[in-house]
Amino acid sequence: MKRNVCDEITKEFNELSKDWVKEKDKAEIITGYYEGKPLASMMLLIHGDTLFYPYGGSTHIHKEVMAFYLVMWEAILFGKKRGCSVYDMWNCLPPEIENPSHPWYGFHKFKKGFSGDLIRFPGAFDIVFMPGIYPFVIALNRTRWAVLKGGAALKKLIKR
Repeated sequence: MKRNVCDEITKEFNELSKDWVKEKDKAEIITGYYEGKPLASMMLLIHGDTLFYPYGGSTHIHKEVMAFYLVMWEAILFGKKRGCSVYDMWNCLPPEIENPSHPWYGFHKFKKGFSGDLIRFPGAFDIVFMPGIYPFVIALNRTRWAVLKGGAALKKLIKR
């Protein structure tokens, strides 16, 4: 299942994640199926009264059944059953850069379709405990993303 921000996850990792998720009851992976095939999936986390939707993805197969909408609805029900009053969908575009040509516009438009308020939080920052190896970690992460995004991105990274 590869689309937008989600890449394939190995079966073993998926099984381990399911076990951990069920044990903690603070996280869930919801997957929507059509004709026995997984079409959309999302990861949910709970902290306090807030349900977080940090990651999700869908295939291009059977887009007409709109599986991700059903998965989103199931996520809302999951949060309500656990007493959540806030649903944080993460990663919407701020109005000043909301543009159909932006790479995130597709999932931004999907999330915006559920209404709600745009709340801005400070960005994510690295706390560096080992400054000597930090540049190596950054280079390794860039290489990882270049490989995940495909050959063209990797060639671009190598030409630097």
